[in-house]
Amino acid sequence: MKNIFIALLGFCLCGCVVLIKPPFSKQIPTREQIPYKYKEDIAAAIIVPEVKDKYFFYHLDGTPVTSQELFSSPKTVLFFWTTWCPYCLIEIKNLNKKCPSAKGVKFYYINPRQPKEKIEEKIRSIRLKNCITDDILMDQKGHLLRRYNVIGIPTYIFFKDGAVVHRSYSFNESVLKRAFGNE
Repeated sequence: MKNIFIALLGFCLCGCVVLIKPPFSKQIPTREQIPYKYKEDIAAAIIVPEVKDKYFFYHLDGTPVTSQELFSSPKTVLFFWTTWCPYCLIEIKNLNKKCPSAKGVKFYYINPRQPKEKIEEKIRSIRLKNCITDDILMDQKGHLLRRYNVIGIPTYIFFKDGAVVHRSYSFNESVLKRAFGNE
C-alpha cells in the first residue's frame, strides 16, 4: 500500500513512476536472528572474567580483590546494593540479622560507584556485623554492573563454578535452593 502511494506521488510530481523504497520498511529481525532468546536468559552468554582481566575491587580497608579471586569459590553470590537505595538497605539489614552462611557459598556485597566514606557512614548507622562488612567490595568503575547487566538494585547474582545460574531481587533459603539445588 505504501509503495503504491509513493508511486502515485512520484507520477503526479514528475510525470513518471518512481519506485522508492521507504526508509521505514526495515526488516524487523526474527526471533532466530536475535542472539539470545529471552527464555535462555542473558546469563547463558556471560563468561566469568578470565585471568587476563586485570580488574581490581577493593575491601573497605583497601585490600584488593582480583576478578579471579572473586569467583574462586565453586558457589558465589554477588549482592549489588547502594547506600541511597531503601530496598537495598532493607535487604542488607535482613542479611545482617542472619549473616548468610550456606555451606560452600561465598557472599560478596558489591557497592558500585560510591565513595568509601558514604559506605562507612551507612555501615556505622545501621550497625552491620563483621560477617557483612568483611565482604563489602567497592566497584568504583562499575565494571561488575556492566559485565553482568545489572540494571536495577538490589540484585543478587548466583554463580556456580563461575557461571551465572540465577538472578533475584530478594534473598531467602528457597532462592538459594533454586539457584544451587540441594547440594
